[in-house]
Amino acid sequence: FHGNGMLVFRVLRNQNMKLLKIIHLSFMAAAAVCVVFGLIAVFGYHSWAGFTNMYTIHSWIGMAVVILFFVQFALGVTAFMLPCTSVSFGENLLPIHMFGGVALYLGACCAMMIGFYERVYMLMSYDYSTLSAEGAVVNTLALATGFTAVALIYVVYKDSWKRREIRKVTIRSREERHEREEHERRVSEERTD
Repeated sequence: FHGNGMLVFRVLRNQNMKLLKIIHLSFMAAAAVCVVFGLIAVFGYHSWAGFTNMYTIHSWIGMAVVILFFVQFALGVTAFMLPCTSVSFGENLLPIHMFGGVALYLGACCAMMIGFYERVYMLMSYDYSTLSAEGAVVNTLALATGFTAVALIYVVYKDSWKRREIRKVTIRSREERHEREEHERRVSEERTD
């Protein structure tokens, strides 16, 4: 869901910006729900099987990505979806939000690939170099994860995939929002006078 959420602004670049924000938020909310269920499943399984939690680099990277994802989610909702947020906060946060989304996606891919390797290494009681069926599946999944990440980042940063009118739409919507804020400020001042 995270990757799909990132691609919304590129693949559907000619759609209404408010609609794109809602679709993006929906994908990220779906990703958040999956993360919560995934963590419940992992910690529950570890408790049931008697495994220690949080002892591998896979779990450390994964937990860091999860925590930062929820910080990113909260900041994104605050900056881009709430009408009471100042325009300058959203303008200043946008480049950080975009970079953070890509960095978190890469972090999640790294955690996945390390997890693939750890799992197959723990399960195999024989030499990994024999390239068993399990090893081939894990290697294929890791390659697919890496290639998907590269393709997604290419599309996100490729100029021809960006919204052509994004600058105009952003400026216009920010100007409208700024005018609304100024109007509300004047009305509030008139009420206090």
